[in-house]
Amino acid sequence: LTPLLSRWVVQQAAQILATLTAGGCDLRVSVNVVADDLNDPELPLFIRQTCDTWRISPSRLCFEITESGFVSGEAASAETLRLVRQEGGRLALDDFGTGYSSMDYLRRLPLDELKIDKSFVRGVAHDSESATICRSVIGLGHNLGLKLVAEGVEGTDDLEFVRTQGCDFVQGYLIALPMPMAGLRDWIAGRPRA
Repeated sequence: LTPLLSRWVVQQAAQILATLTAGGCDLRVSVNVVADDLNDPELPLFIRQTCDTWRISPSRLCFEITESGFVSGEAASAETLRLVRQEGGRLALDDFGTGYSSMDYLRRLPLDELKIDKSFVRGVAHDSESATICRSVIGLGHNLGLKLVAEGVEGTDDLEFVRTQGCDFVQGYLIALPMPMAGLRDWIAGRPRA
């Protein structure tokens, strides 16, 4: 059931991207994948075919994996990730710092992004230990050629901290709450261009 659900999610993400593109919005959509997905050797081809069907670039889809979700089936999973990236999809390691062997994953996986877990980001502007961790992860990620995403940004102080440290992207309730597609289009239309 999980691979079928994941394929449905990929199709929905591609359809949303096609709709947004038709409306003049050039965004990227992230999709979470789980260990079962990474053991599916047909996933990379499915992604390519889905993107072709909806006439979107695979680079507009970012597939997020968690450290804990990668532990089982490691060799097959790494090959699937390599093929997803070869097809043009982007890859992110989600919840960085909360799993088993983060540094080894950074060395071995074909990643594009590193997502700093919200447990290190919330309150970072007022917590010296979290600040040290965030600074270190941002520096490490950039030195490895990765884009950094701070998760769970809920306060302006935290936003300013990760921004001044050079974090590339942020996500969290300070930016926007979850919303339906129609609300997203209105929200985008009301935002100043960066």
